[in-house]
Amino acid sequence: MADISMTVVLGDGATTLLWTDTWAPVGPFCRFAPDLFAAVSRTGKKRSVKEGLMSNRWTRDVQGALTVQVLCQFLRIWNILREVVLIDSQADRFVWRWSPDGRYTASSTYRAFFNGSTSLPGAKELWCTKAPPKVKFFFWTALHRRLWTAERRKRHGLQDNDDCALCGQASESVEHLLLGCVFTREVWTILLNPVGLAALVPSGDEPLPEWWLAQRAKVDLRCRPTFDCFMLLLCWGIWKERNKRTFNAQNSTVIMVTQEIAAEAEDWVQAGFSCISLLTPFWSRELVTE
Repeated sequence: MADISMTVVLGDGATTLLWTDTWAPVGPFCRFAPDLFAAVSRTGKKRSVKEGLMSNRWTRDVQGALTVQVLCQFLRIWNILREVVLIDSQADRFVWRWSPDGRYTASSTYRAFFNGSTSLPGAKELWCTKAPPKVKFFFWTALHRRLWTAERRKRHGLQDNDDCALCGQASESVEHLLLGCVFTREVWTILLNPVGLAALVPSGDEPLPEWWLAQRAKVDLRCRPTFDCFMLLLCWGIWKERNKRTFNAQNSTVIMVTQEIAAEAEDWVQAGFSCISLLTPFWSRELVTE
């Protein structure tokens, strides 16, 4: 039986096929006992449960070679079917296993697709963050540690070294590039100092999702949308500077990068991401004097 399926609760067994339907707790017999199923005659595969259980007629439908696998599966099916009792006064009914009341709904099907999956830290917060779609996709990739940093490119044999493009002092991982690099931390400091949030400047190569969630918890609830937007804006600016150095051999100073980030923040405000507008006045005053 597939992971997402209907289960047939037997009533009179008149409409449910013995060998192919999903009424048994182990799943359809064509998957649970594939060798035995292959040995069943074409007529036998068309029988209903009621017809198959009558005088154990299903046993006479096995006409193929009785290999060891077929015999083992036959005994397993025998043990299952001997416990089955048909109720003539009730018809077969379908029960949707992924909802409490047994009824099918689209929402329960959607939830079933994620049954057993693990959640990504920060994914829910990123979904609610106000930022351009391409920036959110970039940060989603960063949360998964899937950015093509020098460390990852070296690991895949695409280049010989993994030195950080910004500082050249350590391996260029996602955590180092966006949090731990001395160049990046200077950018963080210059942009957070004017708004009184210097305590949130990263101190090293910490796991990005855990660091972000811990830092945003220190911010007032009303200011968290602004901090989240700022977080993506700064990381996006660092990533663009890294790419300019890697692919175009163009180096910018820390002040130039912070000014570019402040200018892009103004563009974001004009595009409708107004939550970042709480910070742009501070940056326009402070960065001009640098």
